[in-house]
Amino acid sequence: RGTRDWGQVEGGVQGVTELPTYVLSNSSPRAMPSGDSLLSLLNPAASGFIAKVRRITLTVSAETSDPSNSVELLLHRITAHGTGTTITPRPFDTGDAAAACTGREDLTVEPAYGVQIGSWTTRVMTDNGVGQKYAGTTAFEFRIYDYISGGPGKPLTLLQGEGITLEVDSNLPLAGMAAVIEFTEEPV
Repeated sequence: RGTRDWGQVEGGVQGVTELPTYVLSNSSPRAMPSGDSLLSLLNPAASGFIAKVRRITLTVSAETSDPSNSVELLLHRITAHGTGTTITPRPFDTGDAAAACTGREDLTVEPAYGVQIGSWTTRVMTDNGVGQKYAGTTAFEFRIYDYISGGPGKPLTLLQGEGITLEVDSNLPLAGMAAVIEFTEEPV
């Protein structure tokens, strides 16, 4: 468990040390009513690790052909999961140890939402511009960037006992939503 050292490169320069990367995703796209959490990630209080969220990828499909379809997702901090199906984060590299963080999907009881730390709004394109309407799908990705430099920024850090949840805030009937949260864990 811990970091992986890729060894020495030509000229005796030390190689890159890499933290294990994990992926948490809901098991299958599902319809989502407004106010429900799609997916949550929690770093347990006694994990011994700090989790750093690097990327969140979302795919959304609309079941109607309304050209004004839009979806808003809210990212909240949490300190405990709601009630739902436990899902296990998978290591990106099969040689890495199991993740300390835990996940939930299909929540029947929502977690207590803490501070809202992000939101996304997107249209699910269902009009080709010449009056033809169809059900549509769109995908978008949230990467952590430094808004001043435009370059990669610090990841979203989850200390022990902290987590995040993705809440759907939309009035549009959604046929399916899928999410992937990519994160690393490093010893405290």
